[in-house]
Amino acid sequence: MLVNAADMLKKAEAGKYGLGAFNTNNLEWTRAILAGAQELNIPVIIQTSMGAAKYMGGYEFCQTMIE
Repeated sequence: MLVNAADMLKKAEAGKYGLGAFNTNNLEWTRAILAGAQELNIPVIIQTSMGAAKYMGGYEFCQTMIE
């Protein structure tokens, strides 16, 4: 589920827990990040650089891949 990162950070601060932010460069990394988050039932921020997003097909594709 995609949510606003600002909301996630507010909840983390209120709950006094850390929030991991992970860079991804391809589908395999994205799947690994999401699998780990799902296994532990924790929220994560997935981010990418402009170059990596271009390599993967653009930001819209990156969003679709994560969804």
